[in-house]
Amino acid sequence: MEASEYQPYPPEIHDFVDGRMDADAERAFRRRMETNAALAEQVEQLRHAIKLLHEIPAKQPPAGFDERLIGRIREEELADRARTRILPAPRPLWQHVVQVGIGAVAAALVLAVIGVPGMWDTNDPEIEGTGGLVSDAVAPTEEDLLPSLGDHYERFDSLRRNVSAMRVIDIDQQRQVLRIEMDSSDLVRRNLWLAGEVSRLPANRRVEYVTFLSQLDSALSAVDTEISASSRDLRAVDLARLEAALAGVKAPGTLQEGYLLATRRSVPDPRGMVAEGEQPLELQLYASIRRADYRHDPQGVIDAADELLRRRGRSEFKDYAHAAKVEALIRLNRDAEAAKYFNDSFSAFDSDLSEQQQAMLRAFFKDGDKLRLQAAREALK
Repeated sequence: MEASEYQPYPPEIHDFVDGRMDADAERAFRRRMETNAALAEQVEQLRHAIKLLHEIPAKQPPAGFDERLIGRIREEELADRARTRILPAPRPLWQHVVQVGIGAVAAALVLAVIGVPGMWDTNDPEIEGTGGLVSDAVAPTEEDLLPSLGDHYERFDSLRRNVSAMRVIDIDQQRQVLRIEMDSSDLVRRNLWLAGEVSRLPANRRVEYVTFLSQLDSALSAVDTEISASSRDLRAVDLARLEAALAGVKAPGTLQEGYLLATRRSVPDPRGMVAEGEQPLELQLYASIRRADYRHDPQGVIDAADELLRRRGRSEFKDYAHAAKVEALIRLNRDAEAAKYFNDSFSAFDSDLSEQQQAMLRAFFKDGDKLRLQAAREALK
């Protein structure tokens, strides 16, 4: 197939294959496939393309690739150039990488790493030589990277705890919640950038960080694969499998010891609500809480939790919103207020909590926050 003959699949096919449709849209799409053989064939072609991409053996990037590209590229300019350079890539790889929606820059990186011929001109002045983007870059120190690594670990830990605490019953909603976590955490993109930066540290200082980032990359891939597989197989997400994958990620000692991050002042979520009809309101409200948490913005979490409880007080995410607000109050050192709110929202006595609530709260709170909350609740008695 010539590049000029390429016709992208409709976005709804990718939403269906990747499990991003809500329950009603997915059911309607399945009914259409039953009477539309061409549509069903396109779905199978895309699934086959994804399967082939996963089977491509990993290769080490060429020497100097990290320094030339990762963390030092001008994204918008490179994206325009990448679109023109990857068009000749063989089918179905190009078809999948571009259609899946990972973006032109990410597509360029993927295709370059696996070795599409002619992807980059080694004489390109934008990449090599004194006029290039990174030829004179100064390698970062461990101290330079610790704030970003600390933020990265906090995002991962929040994702891990929320997957463990997830008590969503509807199988379609499970996938949507996990997509919200993956998108809001931005861990995939950040992991790629940090891997490039860490690789430039002295050999005796980078091993732990490289291991952490590699383990996290594998865990994130497992989450993404399980979301797609559960949608394809019409089954619930295997949460135990995801918990096991995330539990296999071990943080470097510097981060395990607790790299302190300054909380941010609350700012309005720049994305706001998505267009009506694209996602159920309660999921939009849940996503607002998660985005504020990943920004380390406890006041934003409180505001978003209050909004969810005001507009959807009987939502399936009600207990989560209460717990998120309690944790945010603790982060703001308002422990007494957190204890009172916990008692008012749940109960002053743990014995009154349902087994499901107890399991969710055990998974949700950090150990240190649990101790502070317990002490504050004791003080109220």
